[in-house]
Amino acid sequence: MTAKEVAIGLRRVARLWPYKKLVSPTFAGSCEDGDYNYSLSDVVAEYRTLYGEDPWFDAIGVQVAAGTAEDAICRVEQVISEARDLGYDEAEVWLAGFSCWPDTEDKVAYMRAMLGYINGSEVMRYNWHPARPDPGIWYDWSGLKLIDEDGKLTELGAVYAAP
Repeated sequence: MTAKEVAIGLRRVARLWPYKKLVSPTFAGSCEDGDYNYSLSDVVAEYRTLYGEDPWFDAIGVQVAAGTAEDAICRVEQVISEARDLGYDEAEVWLAGFSCWPDTEDKVAYMRAMLGYINGSEVMRYNWHPARPDPGIWYDWSGLKLIDEDGKLTELGAVYAAP
């Protein structure tokens, strides 16, 4: 979706379900080069152009998959900083989905680093992603499962579930 399509969708959601929590769109990009498909600023600008006002967000949603926890954390912090710069100080931060790449060597260390960051940050809600039961076209995601075929926690799942 383009930033304009997201802005139109946000308006529809706000009108059809005004009692729902409205979460901003998620973002893709790289901390190394700052390359986003679009940013929160782009969506807000499109919304202003179309409707003459800023959109309301109950939460700022972030979704990130990266090879390292450091890169994932950098991406999350970029989005939080942008949201605060735009005046969304009251919006909660939701890590709507986070994961490492299937070929990340130490997935457990990635999980520990991310959970350590989350627990010390302003992130209010989070979930592990992807929850894919079968290998994808390009990647075998099975090494990222939290629960095995017998319904027991994997090593990664035990870290995620730990208090």
